[in-house]
Amino acid sequence: MAILNHQRMKKIILLALALLTLTSITAAKKPEKKDEEPQKSSFSGIITYYGKVTRIPDKSKTHAKLGDFEALFKLYMNDEYTRRVENYEGLGLKITITEGINKDVYFQTVSTKNGDMFVEATTQELKDYQLIAKYMRTNSLKMREVTGKKRINGYTCKKVISDIVTEDNIRIQLVAWYCPDLFIPGYQVPFFPNLKGIPLLYDTYNGEHVVTYNATDIKKQLLNNGYFSRPNMMEPMTFTEYMRKMEEQGKQEE
Repeated sequence: MAILNHQRMKKIILLALALLTLTSITAAKKPEKKDEEPQKSSFSGIITYYGKVTRIPDKSKTHAKLGDFEALFKLYMNDEYTRRVENYEGLGLKITITEGINKDVYFQTVSTKNGDMFVEATTQELKDYQLIAKYMRTNSLKMREVTGKKRINGYTCKKVISDIVTEDNIRIQLVAWYCPDLFIPGYQVPFFPNLKGIPLLYDTYNGEHVVTYNATDIKKQLLNNGYFSRPNMMEPMTFTEYMRKMEEQGKQEE
């Protein structure tokens, strides 16, 4: 009985040594963590921009139109949605635009002195009205990164330039200063495809105006998807119906 216990104990010791050897070999094969690139966390929070029309290069055939303005915009973001709040206090106008980052989602609420409207774009309207960046025409778009760095609100930003040609054959150069440390996978900025960061100072073009957006405040905070939900108790209209309604109102005001 003592011999049996001795043999059993010997087997246990050999098995333990074998396991230790295997663990040692496995650990030796693992790369050192210091050689691995640190994983960036996706940005979630609120960025406030100051927007100003800088020039009006042409009258394009695109549907999008925008009146001259200077205003502050708040951009709420997580890794699935963005929500931009435009508040024109002097006009009694507030526009809230919600977009999906990796999905075809676009809706907005418009609050005026005459009441509220809820507008939701169909998939085809996203393309027809170029509402989501991935549907923007890119035939003439060429983006290039150039040397230079700029500090904006405490963040180091890199510079990129996009050259485009409009439908009226007018050449426009758009500039963006983006921060690689602030990014959301899949997030696209119109006319700046595959930008590896969120721009804190940039130009954008809507078919009529070139507007410069300058970040004035950046707050990191967790925003869950419930914040980006559709409004309740409001009957939606298509984007085409909304554009038609705006045109009718414009004619009445003339």
